[in-house]
Amino acid sequence: MHKSPVHVGSVDNLPGVTTLTMADDDNHARQRRALSHAFSLKALTDQEDIIQHFVNKLVTNVRAMAQQGVEFNLVDWLNFTTFDIIGDLAFGEPFGCLDSGKFHFLVQAIFENIKAGAIEHATRRFATPGSTFQLFLMSMLPSKFKQFRRNHLDFSREKALKRLENENLEHRDFIWYILKQREKYDLKLDEIIVNSGLFMYALPHADKFYELILQTFSVAGSETTANLLSGLFARLFWNPDKYRILRDEIRTSFKSEDEIVYDNLIKLPYLNAVIEEALRVHPPVPTGLLRTVPKGGDTIDGYWVPEGTHVAVGGWAASHNPLNFKDPDLFVPERWLDDKQYSTDNKKGMAPFSLGPRGCIGKQ
Repeated sequence: MHKSPVHVGSVDNLPGVTTLTMADDDNHARQRRALSHAFSLKALTDQEDIIQHFVNKLVTNVRAMAQQGVEFNLVDWLNFTTFDIIGDLAFGEPFGCLDSGKFHFLVQAIFENIKAGAIEHATRRFATPGSTFQLFLMSMLPSKFKQFRRNHLDFSREKALKRLENENLEHRDFIWYILKQREKYDLKLDEIIVNSGLFMYALPHADKFYELILQTFSVAGSETTANLLSGLFARLFWNPDKYRILRDEIRTSFKSEDEIVYDNLIKLPYLNAVIEEALRVHPPVPTGLLRTVPKGGDTIDGYWVPEGTHVAVGGWAASHNPLNFKDPDLFVPERWLDDKQYSTDNKKGMAPFSLGPRGCIGKQ
């Protein structure tokens, strides 16, 4: 099934260019093949030092505030961290959020852009996308909503072009890997730039792919990750018994901070169970990703659905459905450790990274 036209991309499209999430099947396959190298296990290992640098900054800041008895909003600081990481990986330089303790202009633009996209999505629920009535509804919205999306696009273009001016920079960010595949997959400049904004969350000629890709980076990689981490920490605060188990596993598994690396972290069963359970209880994308039933209709779960119908499975609804998970509203990492009490859980009932060829490219 194709993506429903009701869906609103996190980033405005440019003429002849779409983001990875909004591309048609042929362009999506080409874009994904080109981008996949930046999200491989090898790339993740190469980028680990970058991620560790900002995580250490977060820990240093939190420790200092705790010692001084300063109250702080952990959700903000998690966002500072993820946006600085994605800023460095997508544009070759962070936004300085962890240094200033404030949201950068582009980060604020992303938050406003998401809200504006939700409102545009609502107009497409009331009227056929692109119809006179839907366009009329859009015209009634305050001009600031369009400006939010334009600000996001413009700033992403500026940051991306600055990074692309130095193609020889030996900085293993997303662009470094993408440029290695540029000729092989006929990547265009605007396509990369626009997608960069989405992973956070355009030039007028043929080179449009780079802009869209970098726009994509800025939304998908940062806000959703901070969202998940906020839910994870909240659940640990509310369940001190789970926190103690996790704390003990981590502290007994490593002799020094230098040992806390990806290859070792994936071997910690309880840590990974906590992450899986956080993804279930607090899916970063809780809504359904709409698809359109193809011409001629189709049968879904034994029910005939006519062509043109918009269908989706809500991520939050599926992972909180008692038919899929016992005690669905409780935070129970043990269910991912083959606890017999939860042996009837349907683990396939949870898909926080979506499924199929359009599943999240950053799942690794």
